[in-house]
Amino acid sequence: MADAAARSMQYEYKSNSNLVLQADRSLIDRRGRDEPTGEVQSLQGKLVGMKMGDKAMRSRPPQMEERKVKRRKRDEAQRDMVKMKGTTLLTEGMSDMVGIMYRPKTPETRSTYEILLNYIQAA
Repeated sequence: MADAAARSMQYEYKSNSNLVLQADRSLIDRRGRDEPTGEVQSLQGKLVGMKMGDKAMRSRPPQMEERKVKRRKRDEAQRDMVKMKGTTLLTEGMSDMVGIMYRPKTPETRSTYEILLNYIQAA
């Protein structure tokens, strides 16, 4: 019982009030009148005629344009590949598209040239 009384006396105001330290106000910097105090201030009357988000502008990310250009190039390359499927470099009209300068004139050179092209394509 005496222990319980001693424990309750330990936390009483009278016994702890002299243990509280007082701040030395001469060491604390003074705050100017226009500096914020940290108190919450109302914005009523300061946001007249404007709502939250009114100044926000919607714009596309810059990477989106780069992706479109890359996708367009890739699609054009795929269309060219589909167009060229089933043809060889020696078919009519293909030399204009690919830019081949050499055209074999005899059947022997044509077969040799096709073998050479197949070998290069396989590598």
